Amino acid sequence: RLEYTPDLPAERSGGDLDASGTLARVLPAARSGKEVMLLCVGGEGSMRMGANLVLNLASLGLRHMLLFAPKQEVCEGVWEVLP
Repeated sequence: RLEYTPDLPAERSGGDLDASGTLARVLPAARSGKEVMLLCVGGEGSMRMGANLVLNLASLGLRHMLLFAPKQEVCEGVWEVLP
C-alpha cells in the first residue's frame, strides 16, 4: 500500500497565516513530494468533523495535509484529539 507522509514531519506545525513566513514554514511539514491536501474546517462546532476527516485520511495512508480553520482555538482543539 502506498503511503503519503510529509517530507519534513513536524509536531504540531502551524501558525497564523496573517504572519509573514508562516505558509513557507509549515508547507514542508505538510507536503509529500509536490502534493499537499488542504483541509478547511469551520468554527468550534466542526472540530469533531475535522478530526474525523484527518483520521480517516490517515487510515488510508494519506498524511500530507494542511488544516485551515478560522480561529487558532479550532486548530488547537483538533490537535488535542489526534493521536
